Amino acid sequence: MSKVPCYTVGRDASVAITLQHETVSRRHAELIPVPDGQIYITDCASTNGTFIDENGQWRKITQDFVSAGGRVRFGEVEVSVQRLLAEISRLEVNRSEGDAGPSNVKQEEQLDASQGVARNPYTGEPIALDETD
Repeated sequence: MSKVPCYTVGRDASVAITLQHETVSRRHAELIPVPDGQIYITDCASTNGTFIDENGQWRKITQDFVSAGGRVRFGEVEVSVQRLLAEISRLEVNRSEGDAGPSNVKQEEQLDASQGVARNPYTGEPIALDETD
């Protein structure tokens, strides 16, 4: 089994994607991009929760997939999955160029209004499932 990239979202300067808002925990959630355009999100026991939009209703999650056209809420901060995927792509480009510094998603830039990923049961670390095709 091989490791897959995992990106942390939160208020702390050391996370990959920084959201500066008092309802966002320092280490709020982890994101794992899935090849089909979805993101697998894990809430990191945040104080104000992580939610996904389902038909106009916010549903609190612990772990779940969200589609490329979806929206996620970290505390009271809403972000489109497209915006998160764009930040992840930017981080990947920076990493390949030798700069893996954190991203800062500014408040005004945020939008309002399953397969192949698992976690190691012993360490909780994200892993890719072996393909048998």
